[in-house]
Amino acid sequence: MNFIFVSPQFPHTYWNFCDRLRRSGVNVLGIGDAPYDELEEPLKRALTEYYRVDDMEDYGQMFRAVAFFSFKYGKIDWLESNNEYWLEQDARLRTDFHITTGADEKEAANFKSKSGMKAFYAKAGIPTARCHKIKTRKAAEQFVKETGFPVIVKPDVGVGASDTRRLDNQEQFDAFFDSLPAVPYVMEEFVTGDIVSYDAITDGQMEPVFESMCCFPPSIMDIVNDKRELAYCVADHVPEELARLGRAAAKAFRLRKSRMTVDSQHSICSDTLKKYQTAYSCLQSMDEIIDTKGSDMTTLKEATLEWLDDPKGDAREQLSKVLDRMSEILVQNMNQKYGDNFIFAGADGHNVPFEIKDHKLYYRGVSVDAAIPNVMGTKEADGSVTPLEINAGATPPITSTNGGSYVKMDTSALIKGDDYDALAPADRPNILWNSPPPPNGTGTPQFFDEKGQVIADPANYTGDKYYLNMDEAEIMTTKEYDAQKLEAEKLEYLKNEKYYVDIGLGFQEDKNGNLIPSSGFNAALNGINFFGCGLDGDGDPKNIYSIVQKLTEISDSVSEGGGWGSVYDEFKRLVGKLETASSNFKTEFTNMAASTTKLENNEKLLEDNFYNLQEQYAALEDVDMVDSITSFIWAQYCYNAALKVGNNVLSESLMDYLR
Repeated sequence: MNFIFVSPQFPHTYWNFCDRLRRSGVNVLGIGDAPYDELEEPLKRALTEYYRVDDMEDYGQMFRAVAFFSFKYGKIDWLESNNEYWLEQDARLRTDFHITTGADEKEAANFKSKSGMKAFYAKAGIPTARCHKIKTRKAAEQFVKETGFPVIVKPDVGVGASDTRRLDNQEQFDAFFDSLPAVPYVMEEFVTGDIVSYDAITDGQMEPVFESMCCFPPSIMDIVNDKRELAYCVADHVPEELARLGRAAAKAFRLRKSRMTVDSQHSICSDTLKKYQTAYSCLQSMDEIIDTKGSDMTTLKEATLEWLDDPKGDAREQLSKVLDRMSEILVQNMNQKYGDNFIFAGADGHNVPFEIKDHKLYYRGVSVDAAIPNVMGTKEADGSVTPLEINAGATPPITSTNGGSYVKMDTSALIKGDDYDALAPADRPNILWNSPPPPNGTGTPQFFDEKGQVIADPANYTGDKYYLNMDEAEIMTTKEYDAQKLEAEKLEYLKNEKYYVDIGLGFQEDKNGNLIPSSGFNAALNGINFFGCGLDGDGDPKNIYSIVQKLTEISDSVSEGGGWGSVYDEFKRLVGKLETASSNFKTEFTNMAASTTKLENNEKLLEDNFYNLQEQYAALEDVDMVDSITSFIWAQYCYNAALKVGNNVLSESLMDYLR
């Protein structure tokens, strides 16, 4: 578990939190503005790493700090400062990094606003001082008429009694409004009594496992305004009524958080569903041009089959038209956006996924035909091939660990050893040796099997041995090989790229901190998975667009009105590859349609779950409107009756005073 503790050095005692987390096996990461050398030793020992920022008020610096830890240590599970001053910033960081274990921005807004908290306390049945959000002087005067002096004024958003004042009379009231601050303020009735706090540590169900009560003899406002010494004490017990109210608030918070979580999951699920529905429409257009019977246009499959039957005029023209339409639709439909993000760009929705350059298709800057070159080498036990490096410039060419070249796989360049030996020395081709041959050395020819794999133990090999005819072999440098391999690895990464979102399936990690795939929904739509990528075992492209390009090259090589000649078999073979690629497209299309149905069903389940939680929330916190209205009307009736009786008994001036 990765836990980021914000400002672990302040207050001074907070190192204890870090220490206990560390002892519990948590990976504790600190972010603060104090130099590392100034941290106390116990705190240093508790932190795995500390990231210093120049200014904790600068959100950009804080964002980069969390991003650094996220990149280095993986998903961040918790982020806390335990400091009300950083409440909003903590929540913003949690929201931006999808840390769901604490309050997000929306929830924190209720904690930070004094007027906002009043509404939640009222719903939980916790009495509070009457409050008025200051908007106009006239409305504030009316509030004072109802409560009388003194009243308390303070910023609606603020901590530690910052700029909190007590107004005892009209003169102070006027002075306050004559220099009314620009930030929102609230006005509260003045209530006398003991100031205490309810503090609790709760379990995952918000049930308290430890409760305490702090008493503040001088109020925080008096301490700040009168510059008194801070003094407080922990009571030896928690009064029953205070405990009841505190537990009710905790329970209400749990339901509210659950409701907000489900609401967030529903929003994500709904947004992902709309993205998939848009993707479905785009792919349906592609399906129509590839192979949808009954379509108004000639499909790609139909055009290629017609060309096989008649490689003249009309068929060739139809194939060119289909290719032009496919190129246009590919760029238009596969580069469509949903909102601000490209639909088929995998986990990167900000950059254009598909691009055509010189009649070649690229996906996020990588050729869709990128593949690790098939070169001759030694086949290992795990099935991988270790390329055979050679020195192609030597006379004769020899194998060498730093030769700088590989040989592309081509079994036609092999010559059977017995056939080579039967040739007269003058007729023998230039072959590859494992070291310089006689008379300058003791080397022997490099042996291969019929599949072009190096024979590791020639002495015990019982099959036919082959030599490599270097006059027919195709050479590539190791740098060229490494560059193509890197591109192929990039393409493989893009093909398997995933982006999991929380749609209410659990969103849990395993013991290694990795997300359990079944607990999240992979919202990434990788365009190359639909159209294919890489090369097959024959060296032919798997991508539909690339196959069509090869078919077009062949069709263009046939003279107008002429016959097939020698290219018929090649064209027919590629038509078979197109059939395979089209079948793969339909499979991926069907899978995406199934995922769309899954999202639709999940959206309905989340809606039901939200309504159930809403009912629980209403039963616990919401006001019974019928009972409240009845009580209000009765109270108003009693009040008016009392005033009427008073008018008949007391003098008018006294009644005005009482009002």
